[in-house]
Amino acid sequence: MTGTWAIAALWLGLALLAALLSIWFRTATALSEIVVGTLAQWVAGVTLGASLLPADTPWITFLASAGAIMLTFLAGSVFGLFWGTMLVSVTSTIAATLEFLAARYVLRDARQSRFSSNVLAFNAG
Repeated sequence: MTGTWAIAALWLGLALLAALLSIWFRTATALSEIVVGTLAQWVAGVTLGASLLPADTPWITFLASAGAIMLTFLAGSVFGLFWGTMLVSVTSTIAATLEFLAARYVLRDARQSRFSSNVLAFNAG
């Protein structure tokens, strides 16, 4: 039960941090929530590792999908319908391209050593 309260306190703390940053930088709260959430996930993934943060759990997939969709539309609505749609479309395409290039070229050796059996079958065709 202590772990549940710790996670809830962490989520509330991150939400508070995002709200304070949006006030400080005079930006939309949705944008600061995206940045704070992304940085927190990156820090947790680097420090705790994937073994303690399994991403294949169905409820995590649901929350990540619903949250990403909602925050994307909120961030897009800050700039109006047309410009928000254009901005979200362009930036999500650029982000997906950069993630692909990083996985393909920069993180290739780490990925192959970690998932060697799956990657060998995939590379073989």
